[in-house]
Amino acid sequence: MQLLNRLLNRFEEVVIGSAILIVSLLILVNVVLRYLFGTGINWTEEMVRFLMILVTFVGASICVRQGSHISVDFLFNLLKGKAKKWLTLCIYLICVIFTASMAWYSLEIIQQNMRFIQKAPALQIPMYIPYLILPLGLFLCTIRYIQEIYYIFRPGNKPSKEEAL
Repeated sequence: MQLLNRLLNRFEEVVIGSAILIVSLLILVNVVLRYLFGTGINWTEEMVRFLMILVTFVGASICVRQGSHISVDFLFNLLKGKAKKWLTLCIYLICVIFTASMAWYSLEIIQQNMRFIQKAPALQIPMYIPYLILPLGLFLCTIRYIQEIYYIFRPGNKPSKEEAL
């Protein structure tokens, strides 16, 4: 489990770091080109949009890992011991079902899109390529929720907050 955790951490960090770097460079280059030469690269806005979607969905997986998703914890804070543990387990199981089913249905949408070959307007790439971001992010979230369920039953194996960051 620790090896999987390290591999996922590294993958998420590299993907998000690279995407943010590319977004920053594309925006910088486009701004310079527009102000100095009166022209820009026509596909940068679309590429930046796709990369920001990638950052959002991979970032959602990191939020699961760090426990930083938005939550209403009124009931959770009232509970103690086993009741708190069971509520957490139920929440994570619901999240696993939701993210796994959304990943599955997004794959169906991608399959439909592959048949009709819709293309991105500026980049002229098949739209199923950027659509792959959705099942990737949801699959990562599903894995992270399964890890959290594992850590409920084996709390000694859970990485510390510093390791999770």
